[in-house]
Amino acid sequence: MGALNLSYPVTENARQVVAKYPAIQSGFRLPNSGRSPYEIVRLLSNTHERHIERQLEFINKWLWLSEPIGGSILRIKHPFQLEQSMAELAMFAHLYERLGAAVRAIESGGKPTCPDIEVQSDSGLVRIEVYTPVDLMGFHLFDHYVPMVLRYLDVVSGYDIRVETCPVQKMSGYDQESLFYPYTVPDEIETHQWLAQFSKEALEWLAKPQPNSELRMLGPGGKIEVLAKLAQQFETSGNRLVTVRSATRSTDTTLFFDVGTASDTAQSSWGRKLRKKLRKEQCGPIADGILRILVVNFVMADTGWPHFISEARFTSRFAETIRILVGANQPYDVVLPAQLRFRCCFGRPAWISQQWRKRGTRFIEASALDVMCQPPPDPTPDEIEELLGSDNSGEPKEEE
Repeated sequence: MGALNLSYPVTENARQVVAKYPAIQSGFRLPNSGRSPYEIVRLLSNTHERHIERQLEFINKWLWLSEPIGGSILRIKHPFQLEQSMAELAMFAHLYERLGAAVRAIESGGKPTCPDIEVQSDSGLVRIEVYTPVDLMGFHLFDHYVPMVLRYLDVVSGYDIRVETCPVQKMSGYDQESLFYPYTVPDEIETHQWLAQFSKEALEWLAKPQPNSELRMLGPGGKIEVLAKLAQQFETSGNRLVTVRSATRSTDTTLFFDVGTASDTAQSSWGRKLRKKLRKEQCGPIADGILRILVVNFVMADTGWPHFISEARFTSRFAETIRILVGANQPYDVVLPAQLRFRCCFGRPAWISQQWRKRGTRFIEASALDVMCQPPPDPTPDEIEELLGSDNSGEPKEEE
């Protein structure tokens, strides 16, 4: 069984709304019917969701200015790759709003080493590479794709499906039976193969849906189980609701930077990811007048506390970890942690080249790469009441 390949129906909504986004419409030929593997089709079909509408507005605004970044977004077929390219676009927009035409996106042209963005500044030429690692790739593929597989199955009916993921009880190696551990989900290849099998079995299950029927399947790695229940079915294929209730899990990215020592962090999965990226030296070798910045984007980290990258404890651990990973080498001049969204924020830079520190700090300040991430505000009484009263049991909404 090969890897899972999702496709999305080309809906009437997509055909109607694409004209609202002229840059997207001119850069992407939307099919008149059928299905498409491109993520931009999924976005165009779901503009009733405000965050997707905002994402399309952002892409449309910056698409041509950010070429080749913007153009690549229209060709993406994987949700995670979309997230990573959106981070590059967010970084470009953040810089362009402050520095204007001095900022340009770079086309690799097949070169093995090439940054994402270059800026002509008073300090010299600045090359910027944006890196968005996925924490625990296998688990996040599983967690993200299970509801997507069910939502976009190529069947003629609509439905309301309730999904529950739970640990397989009494498995050896568990401290508590009520928890499951994301690191037990296998790597990307094996999880993709499992998702392809899950898609096949779900398609067979829903080809002739029976009310209150169930699909039960052991998850990748064998320590988690997926139970999908058909609560209701509809004649209209676009009328679909998939809700997921997940078991409590044990991990948080902050632990990689809190527990143990910097040497432990350097040897962790995050350390291995960073070491591999640093070695690629995508901003090129050391050169006079060129500041090389690696921006590590934590948007796809598995944490409920995204602002942790701006806290003092993280700052010291991150800088020490980078020093361990680079050793005597200088693959970049500075590594900058970030949360790259529509509004970007950053942690404090980990300087590798002390010669660049003074001039590089001036560039960071001038380009607002020193905007610290802040903790989210406390919820209002109305928001608390809404959260406590929500049971995810509302009527299905239109979802293509």
